Amino acid sequence: MPTPEPVPTNDASVDAEIKLDAPPPKATLVPTTAPELADFLITQRYLDFASESGLHQSEGPHFGKVITCMNPLLKASLQAGNREHPQGAAAVKELYKGGQTLLGWAVMVKVAPKSGAGEGYYWFEAQSGRVLAEGVGQPVCAQCHQVGSDFILSAFPLR
Repeated sequence: MPTPEPVPTNDASVDAEIKLDAPPPKATLVPTTAPELADFLITQRYLDFASESGLHQSEGPHFGKVITCMNPLLKASLQAGNREHPQGAAAVKELYKGGQTLLGWAVMVKVAPKSGAGEGYYWFEAQSGRVLAEGVGQPVCAQCHQVGSDFILSAFPLR
């Protein structure tokens, strides 16, 4: 008789249990297809992830104010000081205009064991219901993010 698989949880405490060389729990995964990701973002399922404490002016190419959320895989990898993050590591950045109006999201998900020149990441950005970038290895995203630690530009620890 096969052993049943554990049921994934969205409990924020899972990040303490994640082993970086183990497959990620399904609850920590960020979708990498536009329809599934849109549902994930609109229903704000990323709000269980570790996040910055408040809005701040974007330090990168994203307009206005932002707040970044990191899934447990990315958070654990950054805490461990890894130079390269595991497959499944992801960040969701909420994009605000005028202070409090959520206008869109920027998302990055590591989809391959190696980052390459950003080709190991799925990139997505949408503002005001319009998709500006979507797909693996998006050059416009990778070009800016290449200066980060394995393409992560957000400050860590989260502020």
